[in-house]
Amino acid sequence: MGYPPQGAAGVSEFIKLKDTAATYTGQKGKFPQVNPAETALAFAAGGLSVWTRVFNGALDTPTATVWSYGCDLPLPKRSASQVGACGGKIYSIGGYKANGSSTMYDNDAYDPASDTWASKADCPVQVKEFGAEGVSGVLYLIRGADNIYSYSPATNTYADKGVAPTLTAMSGGSCVTGGLVYFITYSAAFPNNYCRMTYYDPVLNSCTDRAIDGTHKHADHALETIPGYIFLISGSNNPADNCRYDIAGNTWLGRASPPSGHRLPRIGVASIGGIIYIFGGGDTATNKCSAYDNGPNTWQTKEVMPVNRSNYHSATATLDEKGWLVGGFSAFSIDTGTTTLLIFTPAQSYLLWSGTLNMGDAVAVYRPGGQTTIYSDGKIYNLWGSGCVFPIFKAGSPVRVQIPYTDPWADIEVYIGEVA
Repeated sequence: MGYPPQGAAGVSEFIKLKDTAATYTGQKGKFPQVNPAETALAFAAGGLSVWTRVFNGALDTPTATVWSYGCDLPLPKRSASQVGACGGKIYSIGGYKANGSSTMYDNDAYDPASDTWASKADCPVQVKEFGAEGVSGVLYLIRGADNIYSYSPATNTYADKGVAPTLTAMSGGSCVTGGLVYFITYSAAFPNNYCRMTYYDPVLNSCTDRAIDGTHKHADHALETIPGYIFLISGSNNPADNCRYDIAGNTWLGRASPPSGHRLPRIGVASIGGIIYIFGGGDTATNKCSAYDNGPNTWQTKEVMPVNRSNYHSATATLDEKGWLVGGFSAFSIDTGTTTLLIFTPAQSYLLWSGTLNMGDAVAVYRPGGQTTIYSDGKIYNLWGSGCVFPIFKAGSPVRVQIPYTDPWADIEVYIGEVA
């Protein structure tokens, strides 16, 4: 099969195998795609004689966005701790004590499965306002101009890595992608106090400087990643900024500013389902929640937080498709740290169809474009294009067909093909 139509005049063949989509784990290197010129599906695939249309464009209600509370942190109250996810747990290390007298050394680990906190070995150095990122079962702590430290949950021990960034790391978030920990560094020698992207490589135990952001100086910013890009959002110096860093191209590009009411320093951030969410922030703390979609370069206002919080720029983590916001100021004062754990579960997708299929059956989706996500046997398959056919490889497979909440949804058709 393939297109343009082949064979006798009037024959309509709409499926081709496209050499893309690394996430497709069926036939290696091949991705079934429907001819975008087709206006309907007409199957004649061998062995699949029964095709049933199970969805015709009327969307189900998406999963609702949910704000919830986890178990409170152990005392003392805190803000601007360095929070990271590692091994299925959330770690809160250091930060400011609520009385503002000093930086903390505490390390507390949260287990989402049991909704409990457990105290771990104190950090041997003070840490606050910088990133904590998990790579291969180890947390790495950025410390400004000082040496990077690591924490191993398996042994409950720390290590001085003996390496520091060439330039001083700015107070603000970090993120991890491709096994590298990215953060922002600064030098007064840069023109107009610009900043530079820097990464730490745990394997080589080295820091590498990348491109200078030729736009602004940044501090107290949020830093988060989606595939291929890193976004530096807001901050104390230029709260309207949304700067996109292209990892492969080592270049910066200005993108749409956050909503006018959410251009604030010390915001929290999480990347979930290809969407970047920002939380709270500001000099007096807010409850705002906004979402950024890189494709159309647009922002949306989302459901507000149940409480006002700030100083989340280093104190949020993403785990299990949720955002975890730890402690934080309830007003802009180091005397107002909290023990609150807020959990953000966004509306991620529309459910088009769910059911159980057998080996040899198939799911076919026709749509104008965008991403279709198919969950089968506990695995996730992200398929792109104007149409796709997904084969089932195991008997009794539970299957869900979904599209992202932010994607266009008009003219979608879903068909189930069953073995005769």
